[in-house]
Amino acid sequence: MPCRTRGDISGAICCLLMAVDIRKRRYASTCNRKRIFCCVGFALLLLVICIILVAVFVVVKKRIVQSGQPFASMDTLQFFNVTDGLAVTWYNGDMSKKQMEDVLSSDAMMLEADVTLGGSPSGQDETTVPSVARDNTLQEWMEAILDANLNGRKKGVKLNMKHDKVIGPTLKVLQAMKDSIVIPVWIHADILLGPGTNKTMINPMQLFSQIDQIYPAVTLSVAWASDSSQTSYTQSIMEEMYSLIKNLKQPVSITVRAALVKNAWPNLKWLLSQNSNFTLTVWNPSGVTDKEGTDLYDLLYVRNNWYIEKIFYDLPGTKFKEFQELSVTAGSPLNFFDVKDRDAIDITWAHAANSIADMEMALKSDVMMLEADILLRGQGTASQTDIPIMAHPPAIDSDNTFQNWFTNVVQTKKGLKLDFKSIGAVEPCLQILNSSRGSLRQPVWLNADILVGPNAAGSKPVDAAEFISVIQQNFPQATLSIGWKTAWNNSSTNEGYTQAMVEEMAGICINLTQPITFPVRAIAVRPSWPQLKWLLDQSLSYSLTIWTTAADDLKQADMQWVRDQGYDEDRIYYDLPDSLMPRRNREGEKTYKEGHEL
Repeated sequence: MPCRTRGDISGAICCLLMAVDIRKRRYASTCNRKRIFCCVGFALLLLVICIILVAVFVVVKKRIVQSGQPFASMDTLQFFNVTDGLAVTWYNGDMSKKQMEDVLSSDAMMLEADVTLGGSPSGQDETTVPSVARDNTLQEWMEAILDANLNGRKKGVKLNMKHDKVIGPTLKVLQAMKDSIVIPVWIHADILLGPGTNKTMINPMQLFSQIDQIYPAVTLSVAWASDSSQTSYTQSIMEEMYSLIKNLKQPVSITVRAALVKNAWPNLKWLLSQNSNFTLTVWNPSGVTDKEGTDLYDLLYVRNNWYIEKIFYDLPGTKFKEFQELSVTAGSPLNFFDVKDRDAIDITWAHAANSIADMEMALKSDVMMLEADILLRGQGTASQTDIPIMAHPPAIDSDNTFQNWFTNVVQTKKGLKLDFKSIGAVEPCLQILNSSRGSLRQPVWLNADILVGPNAAGSKPVDAAEFISVIQQNFPQATLSIGWKTAWNNSSTNEGYTQAMVEEMAGICINLTQPITFPVRAIAVRPSWPQLKWLLDQSLSYSLTIWTTAADDLKQADMQWVRDQGYDEDRIYYDLPDSLMPRRNREGEKTYKEGHEL
């Protein structure tokens, strides 16, 4: 193609060469001289345009970096197509080449490796090659994982920086492989001194600077150097951590020891609430057993009080599986039903789903929690049996046994609220639950009136000590729903929940580890609010479930008043008819989005 018809740089170069050649031949034609001048001018114009474009690109790139625009780190939950941090599984162990095939074939999603230089934990080897085992360099390890992903075995990586010297070489390996890395990459480092230790830390400023300069597309996992000391994470070290990470562009996961997490939860919750980009990773030292004796109910306490997509659980051996099961049956309905703004007003209820017809109707509905009453067939008569049936006093018979009711409900995604009207019915029902633990995939609430409450002097509640003892022996993996026997007279002065009543309940609950909800009669809640608030304030694992009867002269305004007190929305359930439900999102209430952007 003649150079004059080509509109690219190669055409310009062609013209320049032609001009030189023409000059050498002293081609004096006037027409040719004009052609030469045109070609040279066109080439110079293209050169100027290229210089301008390069300059503009450099300036724009610099402005993007200076603006704090986040880098494109791979979202871990999105990559694995899950919405719950508990669904992500972890492996931290032998990363030798011999072990790699077993690791890549396992169900672990995130593979953790301690990165050293030449396999030396001290980082003092002369070699500058980062390794994850003495026979496995970081590059070889990454290549094996990336190949596994290409073959459908999804894995992410978490690289633990054990020494300042490994940071740069590690990031350079990642940078060299950047076009192939399409998986989550976490960079972990202990950057501050934590409870009970004086270990050497990674320099945080050096870490953050090198990540930004060399390979910024990571999730940063930061922690306090700590040991198994029972000293907790204090508010002051939370504030120190926040001062270091508040301006980072990358997603940040704050890593804490599982054995210490409950006692530190108010401080950790404060830190997490500062930025929607922060998550929590709860971990135990690797190994088959939990050497630090983490209480799973402590972890449940934390899980039930925060967003499930914001907490990861790196737990060893069977502890992880046990916690997964516990988090369902004793977990918050807000988590199970994926209530996005964690507002308990959204949980819906079906009552007295006792007969087969009522049960089937409730199962076909869109309600979330099914409440049913249980007693022994022939309860209190000479013909009493040991068969638990679904009935509410004064009825003592039913066309539906608990076994049949449970068999039908357990196949659905409805939550179970079992209201025991007889202490004798508790153990046989819990034995059925325990024998079916492997198939239980929904929240289980165990309810009984265990104390004498407002206007109910002379009533006979279920024996509190026996009820709790039977639960602990047979099926403790549930939420306890324990309340008071109550009565109400719409035409005379009534008693509310007194301070003595709530203190008696608090004394019963003080040593219990399960989540506890207190069912309270709606018409008595407003006049008793100071006492009920006091009870709720004793533990974040406590909640209220507000219920009513058709006979009570309850006003919607009373429920709106309770809502307007602004107490934790995730800790007050409203088991009420639609006409009595409080309105949501009134002035002063936070939406889900606003709550995440604190």
